[in-house]
Amino acid sequence: CEHALRFAQLTVRARAAARAAAPSALMSDGTAWVQVVAAESDGAFHRLLEDVGARTGAPLLLVSTLHLRGVPMARNEADCVETWRRSSLDALIVADRLYARDGTAAVNDPRAS
Repeated sequence: CEHALRFAQLTVRARAAARAAAPSALMSDGTAWVQVVAAESDGAFHRLLEDVGARTGAPLLLVSTLHLRGVPMARNEADCVETWRRSSLDALIVADRLYARDGTAAVNDPRAS
């Protein structure tokens, strides 16, 4: 089971805290695809989750395909940034870059270089 959770290979029933923290991350049956991140195996991503948890109270990120209704799925960073700009998402992370609307981080635009 531990291996399956490390590689998001199964769904789990969400606990009340998860339902309250991220209701839109759940499927209609109350389950979610969960990936457990260990500091030993992925230190940078684990630190990111800790930072998100410190800022929001919920150390979790939602990973999904990125597209808007009627628009093809984003396939590269420029597509992702354009989709994010047209959406109501608060932030977007691509590789080691954070795009944020609230001004807490520098917004890096690959099209600007």
